[in-house]
Amino acid sequence: MNTVSLPVLLMAAVCFYVGLYYLVMFVRLKNQKENLFFALTCLSIGLYDVFCAGLYGARSVDEGMSWQRLQFASLCLFSVSIAWFVYYFTRYHSRRLFVLSTIWFFILFTAGMTIRGMLTLSAGRPSIKHVSFADLARVSYFEATPGPLYTLQYASMIALSVFLMVLLIRHFSGTGGRHLRPTLIAFAIFFLSAINDAMVGAAVYSGLYILEYAYLLIILSMSYGLLNTFVDLHNEVGELNATLEKRVGEKTIDIFFRDVGMKLCAQTLADLSPSQRTVRGTGTMKRLVEGGSRGIAAMSRDITVLSNPDELLRRIVERAVEISGSVAGRLYLAVEKGAPAILAEFRSPGESLKVSERLVREAAKRENNETGKDAKSPGPHGHEKYIPIRGRGGCIGVMYLRKVKDGGDFEENDVYLLRAFLEATSIAVENALLYLTVKETIRPVRKTIITPVVEEKIKRALVYIAENFTSDISREGLAASLSMHPDSLGRFFRLYTGKKISEYINELRIGKVAADLRNGDESIVQIAFSAGFESIATFNRAFFKVMKTTPTDYRERLVNER
Repeated sequence: MNTVSLPVLLMAAVCFYVGLYYLVMFVRLKNQKENLFFALTCLSIGLYDVFCAGLYGARSVDEGMSWQRLQFASLCLFSVSIAWFVYYFTRYHSRRLFVLSTIWFFILFTAGMTIRGMLTLSAGRPSIKHVSFADLARVSYFEATPGPLYTLQYASMIALSVFLMVLLIRHFSGTGGRHLRPTLIAFAIFFLSAINDAMVGAAVYSGLYILEYAYLLIILSMSYGLLNTFVDLHNEVGELNATLEKRVGEKTIDIFFRDVGMKLCAQTLADLSPSQRTVRGTGTMKRLVEGGSRGIAAMSRDITVLSNPDELLRRIVERAVEISGSVAGRLYLAVEKGAPAILAEFRSPGESLKVSERLVREAAKRENNETGKDAKSPGPHGHEKYIPIRGRGGCIGVMYLRKVKDGGDFEENDVYLLRAFLEATSIAVENALLYLTVKETIRPVRKTIITPVVEEKIKRALVYIAENFTSDISREGLAASLSMHPDSLGRFFRLYTGKKISEYINELRIGKVAADLRNGDESIVQIAFSAGFESIATFNRAFFKVMKTTPTDYRERLVNER
């Protein structure tokens, strides 16, 4: 076998492998026709490579003519396959030109395989070519000069290549797809290679046939384009699932509160005698919490409810504010010492919250001390109320509520309804807090699935963020500097730190804001902008999420402590 044939056979093996791979993919995903025609394109060019190897090994014009004829036949199949691939890949609006081109190349295929003589190939018109590589190697092509029919096929292939190039350029311009650029470059090189082979075959000049090598670029670029299309689709599905999961979570929480409200209303109406409410409350709440196969206790363990703890707790405070006719409310985690942590809050526009942390701790202590519990203690003022929330092991939190000063005090009915509502939702609160605790516990275990190479890149990202968090840091720019895909960086960053990149940056910024509020006298707006925040709304949300209080309340507390 001629040594020049070996690289061509290697190209053929690559083409057959890629073709079979995408053929199997089409069998699994039959609605993606571009996979089928890309597979047929690879298989047809693989056949062309095999026939090229046969031509390069031929030692007579007659033998070479047999391989030439098979070459032209395989190029017809290739032209049809690549045309339909581009049609499905670009989602072109009309099939007519592609159907006509398929019919035309089928005619050329049939004519080329059946007609002999001067119209196709003739031994009477030999075209033996000898090409040297800088005196290092010598290649001989024992060919016949293509007749008018094959010359017409050459022209048809060049015209089709121009048309497909135009379609790809228009598709690239319309979608702006970054993954199409390599395909355009590969098609341009392949187009020039086809012109070169046509000129060499017509003996216009002496040179090498390079079409079989140029097709390797088509394989690489098209595989890249199809892979990116799959990745984009995967990302879209992921975003759709995330949106759907969020909506399902919100709807499930809505259903949870609807059940609480319906059962609460029914049981409250059943307690007709106000004097019996305190006595009958325990039985009422027990039935309320445990009633039904899909009761409140069951829904409180629903993973969809638990996986949205922030929204669940915020909605509990919002409903408590609505039930009592308050203007502001805040939910605290019960602690005996230190500043109680804020779990959630809700307040009407323009309302501020100044809560006594001492009274929060006293309310939690009173609930845990059964002998000293005062269920009807109104708080320091009649328009404020500190209501402990009792869980299965004692007090788990305290709800603070405030009415407008001149809007009336909390009445007995208000307190009764609030206690009933909080008792009904206490299981959900307790389960949500347990979910958060378990989630924090398993996070370090997840780091073990990160490879040392990826871990090193994440550490570099952490260093960069620590040095530049007051500047605008984009996930895409950070990923590019680490030679990672943005989605991969985001996924591994969250596995390693337990936080999204944006959340991590915001926490560093809030840390700087807290230090500036503690040590400086600048306005909150100036401090927020100097920390890297671009809007006050984003800053307020981030500050409350991290510090569990508002910037104004935080500064006022610092002033009071001085």
